[in-house]
Amino acid sequence: MQNKVPQHVLFCVLFFTGIILRAQNVHDSTVLEEHTVTAFLSARPLLQTPSSVSRVDSATLRALNDYSLLPALNTTAGVRMEERSPGSYRLSIRGSLLRSPFGIRNIKIYIDEFPLTDGAGNTYLNLIDPAVVTSADIFKGPDGSVYGANSGGVIRLGIFPDDKAPVYATVGLASFNTFREHVRLQLVKPKNTFIFSEGWMRSDGYRENSAFDRKYFQVANQFNYTPRASLRLLFFYARLKYETPGGLTRAQYESDAAMARPATPVLPGASEQHAGIDNSTFYTGILNTVSLTQNLRIVTSVFGSNSFVQNPFITNYEERTENNLGSRNWIEAGNVLKNVSLLLRTGFEVQKNFSHIRNYGNRYGTKDTLQADGRFEVLNAFAFSHLYVNIRQKLYADFSASYNIHSYQYANLIQDNGGKKTSVPQLMPRATVSWMVFKWMAWRAIISKGYSPPTLAEVYASGNILNAGLEPEQGINYESGFRFVSVNKHITADACAFYYQLNNAIVRRQDEGGNEYFLNAGGTRQRGIELSFQCTAVNNPNGFVRYLNLKGAYTYSNFIFSNYILNDQDLSTNSLTGVPENTFAISTTVFFPYGIHLYAQNNYTSTLPLNDANTVYAKEYNLLQLKLGWKYHYGKKHETEFFTGCDNLLNEKYSLGNDLNATGGRYFNAAPLRNFFVGARLWIK
Repeated sequence: MQNKVPQHVLFCVLFFTGIILRAQNVHDSTVLEEHTVTAFLSARPLLQTPSSVSRVDSATLRALNDYSLLPALNTTAGVRMEERSPGSYRLSIRGSLLRSPFGIRNIKIYIDEFPLTDGAGNTYLNLIDPAVVTSADIFKGPDGSVYGANSGGVIRLGIFPDDKAPVYATVGLASFNTFREHVRLQLVKPKNTFIFSEGWMRSDGYRENSAFDRKYFQVANQFNYTPRASLRLLFFYARLKYETPGGLTRAQYESDAAMARPATPVLPGASEQHAGIDNSTFYTGILNTVSLTQNLRIVTSVFGSNSFVQNPFITNYEERTENNLGSRNWIEAGNVLKNVSLLLRTGFEVQKNFSHIRNYGNRYGTKDTLQADGRFEVLNAFAFSHLYVNIRQKLYADFSASYNIHSYQYANLIQDNGGKKTSVPQLMPRATVSWMVFKWMAWRAIISKGYSPPTLAEVYASGNILNAGLEPEQGINYESGFRFVSVNKHITADACAFYYQLNNAIVRRQDEGGNEYFLNAGGTRQRGIELSFQCTAVNNPNGFVRYLNLKGAYTYSNFIFSNYILNDQDLSTNSLTGVPENTFAISTTVFFPYGIHLYAQNNYTSTLPLNDANTVYAKEYNLLQLKLGWKYHYGKKHETEFFTGCDNLLNEKYSLGNDLNATGGRYFNAAPLRNFFVGARLWIK
């Protein structure tokens, strides 16, 4: 990997500079809303947030379609979401996917005020119907202050919509026999907001053995039972079934990318074994907020979930029963001393996961002989304190720390033995400062510690062997950046550089039978640059082009291993597996007369190494997506939208979810070629 900054960075710097210089000249027929993010338990204007945080708003989430969060999240610098097959998602923030052969690890995700990440470290983001998500605030880099142990970042998903429409419905059809419907009923009263959401999506998938089916029900309610107190409720049930076609060798990928993993002389194929996931999950959370005075607030929540997961795999058939209980509580006190505003929060979060994992032989998709039977109890808990300082509306600072505890107990029910392991408690400090250079530009600097214990799925992987020697990864992150918001709110831009030293990095390997295991790989050195902008270039209700918005995000990643010796081979200074050096996303939204609108988005991803030795690479690609729509208002209370679009307009052959360090060279999970969708939306106001 080259250590010099590539021409992509120089181009983006010049381009963003041009955007900023013309910021004050944009036509200002309408003043836009203040740019705010939900940062550290409260909403703040963007320029007053001394953190590297990005917001994906409702317009971006709905810009293409409601099928997946992936296109919207991938418009954010530093974020990479992958899809191995429909429903099988992976997600990284400023990092790699070495720990994530499937699913999401090393990132804390909250839905509203409740942790979606469970006590065992897993996050079933694929359970959530994308249509219920109204915003996503993405905190980049390790953030252990008020969110506990993580070395990758934090995402907070909003679920309360901006509009108050009592009825919202959408339906759509797409290639590969894909069908999608969603209905939201909303009742808004002065003291109460009640939302019921229902959604169903199914698809045959692009590849053999890649069908997908999700049924989702959600209830959200906020009741302001006194002027100073409120009660919030979240409940959802999801039944998700999807097939997993498995990775292909390069020869198989080039010959027939739509095939499932075929059989070998030693192992059967994915279709033959009916490989897939069947997940039924109930989740509920209750949160109470009481403001004792204008400057004193107490927040208390309890939450829990139950999941039953069946996973017929190539080599075995796994069943998991997972119960998760937790509570999150904090107190907030604020004060103003002359020109200094202080806000202090102190609290704790605790989660306990109870898992019963049984592994059987897999006889063509049917359970066979019991091979392993284990019970696990995992405890993840942390206490935190966070101080926010605002001096003369010029200097903003966050000082915070969390004290993290992690332990697990294991009982082997077949061999009648077990054990317990408690990691050394870790203090995760974080300090940030932001200075208003001008009223429209802020500079920030951040130093923070990352710490992430292995998840249960890493300690006890598909080989059914407990790896008690797997240690948490941890490191120090340094970063600095500038943020710009124009006076008329039409332009925002952000530039950031970071350096993350991660030790005991956890990586995934496979044995000859295809069973996975995890090990600590020395460390990584992660240097990166992130540039992003958003510009409302036209906002003229009487013109031929009524509205024109441009968004861009560029990520440069110079990530390498350090002190990494594997099988007597020194892999230090190799590029970090699965991380492209350059990614660039640009999108535009255009509104014309008569409600006609156009959305276009292109994502460029450079080549990336598929194994730690850097001997195999995935090709670069451009993913171009397009949607054309028509909005029509009839009466004062009805609005409809009809739309059609194309995914992968350039018909690129690419793999969006590569299997890293795959045994037998089965690295590639092909994404669909050119495909199409149509749909409609209805609002009754």
